Amino acid sequence: GGHRPRQTSRVRQFAADMASQLIANLEACASRDDLGDICQAIEEAPSFDQLALAQLAIASGEAEVTAAALGRIESRLGAALGAHVAARYSELITEVDAVRSLEARLVQSHSRVERLPGAGGRGR
Repeated sequence: GGHRPRQTSRVRQFAADMASQLIANLEACASRDDLGDICQAIEEAPSFDQLALAQLAIASGEAEVTAAALGRIESRLGAALGAHVAARYSELITEVDAVRSLEARLVQSHSRVERLPGAGGRGR
């Protein structure tokens, strides 16, 4: 049977096309400017099957190309997340400080309650 190799190359081509379509969908999501837009795009995108992408990448013989593309997408997402955190940094720090001061007050209140007579704590 001489048609075997052609069949294999057709399967490989199909897998390569499918893999690059999945990558293109991801890249379209990751290319948005704002983290909020990226999250929205990911939510609206057709579900992303990591296992299927891995299998397609291996079947197409282009696993390295796929891995490189995923690496680019990952660094783009990392940059978007970094920009988002940087833009909200002072807001986040203010929230952290507020939580810490609340915690301190709670600990203080708790120790006062424990010292009350009949509080069932380790009172003498």
